[in-house]
Order: sequence, then C-alpha cells, then structure tokens
Amino acid sequence: MVFSTATSIGVQAIFVMVNSNPEAYYSVRELSDTIGCSKTYLNKVLKDLVEVGILVSKTGPGAGYKLAKSPKDIKLMDIISTLNSRQFLTDCFFGLGKCDEEKPCPLHGDYDDFRNHIVHKLSKMNIVKAVKLGWPQLIMEKRE
Repeated sequence: MVFSTATSIGVQAIFVMVNSNPEAYYSVRELSDTIGCSKTYLNKVLKDLVEVGILVSKTGPGAGYKLAKSPKDIKLMDIISTLNSRQFLTDCFFGLGKCDEEKPCPLHGDYDDFRNHIVHKLSKMNIVKAVKLGWPQLIMEKRE
C-alpha cells in the first residue's frame, strides 16, 4: 500500500496548518517553503482538497488556504481518498495488478486483512489524533 506524492504533500500541508494556527490562511509559498515542494504542484493538491471541503481558499489580500472545518472532523482517510488513486485498495502486494479470491497472489489473504485494518484505522483517525501520535514530526524528519 503506497500513497502518492500528492497524498504525502497534502497531509504535510494540513499538519503545518494544524501545528501553526488551524484558523489562519496560509499562502502556497509559505506552505511550499515549509514542506519543500513545488508551489505549482502544491497549489494543485490544495485545490483538490478545496473541492471536497477539507480546505477553503481565499483570493486577494491575505490569499491562501485554510482548514474548512475543525481538525478533529478531518479524517486521514478523507485526505488519502481525495489525493490517492482508489486503486491502492485493490492492488496486489506484489504489483501483479488486481488479485482476488479467484486468482490470489501468495499473500492475498494476509495482505487483504492488513489493508482492511489500515483503511479502518485511517478512517477513524482524525488530524488531532495523528498530531498527538507524532505524525507531523515523523514526516518532517523523513524530509531532512
């Protein structure tokens, strides 16, 4: 189960917002400098999150993006399912495409159980809990 670069960047941007001031607007430049990614790519990711109601955007003076709702109401799976292809829910562990009960790979049953467990956890975990568990620090340490 591998998540896209867009998913990683989107989660990082939201963690930056939550760790700094969840009610403030953040410019693309500010977020891209903090995360260390392209402004163009980040802007596309943030627009996708606006479309599903995770973020809101503002133009003009003080333009930028901010959380559309409380961090406790944003589940990690909401972000992942917006920015990641849903294919990760069905792809084979070995990269053999879609394996199923009729044509299972050697790890099909075990990986299916693992994937379902992870999806369940991510569907229940909100941003506040992820921050408390130290996810932002892990992500930022990985980038350094």
